[in-house]
Amino acid sequence: MDALTILGPMEPTTPVCLWWQDETRLGLHLPVGRRITAHGVKPLKVMTPCYQYSWLYAAVQPVTGETFWLDLPRLDTACFQLFLDHFSQQQPHALHLLVLDNAPAHVARAVTPPANVILIHLPPYC
Repeated sequence: MDALTILGPMEPTTPVCLWWQDETRLGLHLPVGRRITAHGVKPLKVMTPCYQYSWLYAAVQPVTGETFWLDLPRLDTACFQLFLDHFSQQQPHALHLLVLDNAPAHVARAVTPPANVILIHLPPYC
């Protein structure tokens, strides 16, 4: 498959931007309070892990240092699609090459990149 088939017709003046993308989880693992017991008695307490966090999706242009980020509640296909849609609207007249890893949300069949975004997946274990 040649580049024209992948990209379709483009104006010669269309800017091409190379971006690198990843996401990270930010938040808290809430601590469990202490229990006071007699010496030698093991405290018993039913615990349910409590997490409060969100996911920060970000893309950076290494050449210019320009960044785009979005704070979303989950790491899944729907949130990644939302990130792509907002990302493509920031510079709608440019072609964006987005380099990313092979996370399940990135390679899901339900992901449809916008017309001005091309996803470039890194090889596994690189």
